[in-house]
Amino acid sequence: MLSDIILFGFYRFLSFILSPIINARPVALDSGMGAALQNIGGAIAVLNVVLDISLLIFVVVGVHVIVEGYIFGYKLLRWAYQKIPGIN
Repeated sequence: MLSDIILFGFYRFLSFILSPIINARPVALDSGMGAALQNIGGAIAVLNVVLDISLLIFVVVGVHVIVEGYIFGYKLLRWAYQKIPGIN
């Protein structure tokens, strides 16, 4: 019974928060937006011949993950080192 009340309250809260999105009128993009997306696609296709965009994104994300991993490892080692008794 208590769980039903909590779940119903959670449902009503989400319904209240999402009501502007649910009740909004549909929005259509103007023709300029579609043309801009096509132009961007053409520009990326030209660049993709010279430099592989997917490889570039993969390398940037990979370097970021490696750097963050090293930072996390460094902080983890420092934390473990400080937990050893008798070491300041």
